[in-house]
Amino acid sequence: MNKTKTYKFNQLYEMNSGISSKPEQAGHGTPFLSFSTVFKNHFLPEELPDLMDISENEKIIYSIKEGDIFLTRTSETLDELGMSSVAVKDYSEASYSGFLKRLRPLQNDVTYHKFMAFYLRSKLFRKTMNNNAIMTLRASLNEQIFSYLDLVLPSFNEQKKIGDFLFLLNQKIELNNKINTELEAMAKLIYDYWFVQFDFPISKEQALAMGKPELEGKPYKTSGGKMVWNEVLKREIPEGWQVKSLGNYAFIKKGTLITEKTSNTNGNIKVVSAGLDFSYYHDTSNYPENTITISASGASAGFINFWREPIFACDCTTVRGRTDADTIHILGFLKLHQEFIFKQARGSAQPHVYPKDIEELCFPVPPETLIEKFGHFVIPGNSKISNNLKQNQELAALRDWLLPMLMNGQVTIADAESKEKEQTAKPKNNSYAKIQMLYTTIWANQEIEVKQGEMATAKDVYLLDRIYGVETGFQFKQHNWGSFDPEEKKLLNTKQYFHKVNFPNSKAVYVDLKDEGKLLDKIPTHLKETVSNAISEMNAKVFSRYFGTQKAEKKELFATVLKCIEDRQLLEPVVIRNEMANWKIKQGGKESSKADKFTEAETREALEMIIKENWHRNVMR
Repeated sequence: MNKTKTYKFNQLYEMNSGISSKPEQAGHGTPFLSFSTVFKNHFLPEELPDLMDISENEKIIYSIKEGDIFLTRTSETLDELGMSSVAVKDYSEASYSGFLKRLRPLQNDVTYHKFMAFYLRSKLFRKTMNNNAIMTLRASLNEQIFSYLDLVLPSFNEQKKIGDFLFLLNQKIELNNKINTELEAMAKLIYDYWFVQFDFPISKEQALAMGKPELEGKPYKTSGGKMVWNEVLKREIPEGWQVKSLGNYAFIKKGTLITEKTSNTNGNIKVVSAGLDFSYYHDTSNYPENTITISASGASAGFINFWREPIFACDCTTVRGRTDADTIHILGFLKLHQEFIFKQARGSAQPHVYPKDIEELCFPVPPETLIEKFGHFVIPGNSKISNNLKQNQELAALRDWLLPMLMNGQVTIADAESKEKEQTAKPKNNSYAKIQMLYTTIWANQEIEVKQGEMATAKDVYLLDRIYGVETGFQFKQHNWGSFDPEEKKLLNTKQYFHKVNFPNSKAVYVDLKDEGKLLDKIPTHLKETVSNAISEMNAKVFSRYFGTQKAEKKELFATVLKCIEDRQLLEPVVIRNEMANWKIKQGGKESSKADKFTEAETREALEMIIKENWHRNVMR
């Protein structure tokens, strides 16, 4: 059982109010910490998203330093009062809002800032905060309340162990959030290219109809695709597209009335009502995952949300297409018109946006085949976002459950690490198994009379892992200079099994087997057969028509494109090329990129082959 000690909050921290700013100061100047940023984050983000123009003296008075705690000072409800966020670094020239309180530590050996971030968001402290807050027209936090608050803390060393571990869990949540943000941005990018700029890829049939078969896969409008004027939209749209009202195209319905009193709040289904987020829980859903909702009333009337989990829709309008791809396509259109939908809210006492307001919106309807192709690109990313959100819920629940258990000693850090590893288990680092994998790959290539260097061997191992599902045990990283992780690269220098041999009349070398096939007898038969068949198949379908360094570079190209698909979870050529441009390599001793090494035409050819052979199926999650 860990020992705890009770302290007065105001004996450990000094409280200060934030800056009182004017509207004309906002949006320019130096970094600024807002109420919203504190409310949404356990820890201040790496970069503060807002700006405020303040004097040099104010930068000193309202500074932000490592270990500072920020609390929301005022709110319409008690639940939003005193929400905390902690600085894990100094923020040069930054300041903070007058709607916040800054708590700066008066000691350095009683509280550990990473632990405090979780403690102050715990149910234990939130209950203490709510019991002491003042509620008049708005909930308010002041220095008098601050003086009443107690902190029940374990020793500094225990806080450090607990805080560092929970911080790692939180970083995993933040990483998932970052991935989700990037995936959503990519989906929006594709939507904008295809359905706003009308630069969707020209189909084979369209290219033939245009009398230019070479335009297949090229952007439609930019490549001269025919556009026609539409009187309803007052703009040009691609030939063959229709214009429909959303009510005649999508499934639009009003939610079902339910109240918190009549619901089973012990359930885990989110009830979506008026507001920016869900209102409470219920035990039954009335809509499946991938449903669009539009808030029907209140200050947030017209707000568009998208749910990747089953929900109970209440005070909102729901919108769904015929397929998930269609729904995501409609979501792009609605998001594009968010401000217009907000303006449809009417009613003095209680503003409303009605289903009819949504039904009357008109938009260009592309051919069904194009929506299907759009889904081919965005559905995998949408599924990845959904999986990340589920994992974040599990990690957050684990984090919040662990804090009191760790504080009172019912669970140790070792126990917590074990529980966390159950959720994020990774394959063990088995060097001998990896040597067997490399050995089998080289042997399989030699069986079809292919000799190659370590780079081509590395790409083969990646392709075997990702295309054929061979458990190679290797960890594949994108942004490194070599073929393998440096530690794994050393395995090819295992003199017992491998040696480097010069190609005839060349300085180039290939990796050869050294032990006269002795290791081969110890390798499982099923592994040898799987690898041999896979290497032979890839060679027959793609690589057999290339020789020497050209063959090695083609393997690198295919591995590169597949890795970009894996990382971005999209098949759009522009996305792949953008990712390749960010993938740094060295060529001739100079820094370059994969996009410099391989042309757009080569990339498209490899991507088309990967899609044709369905080689991407195992990397699209």
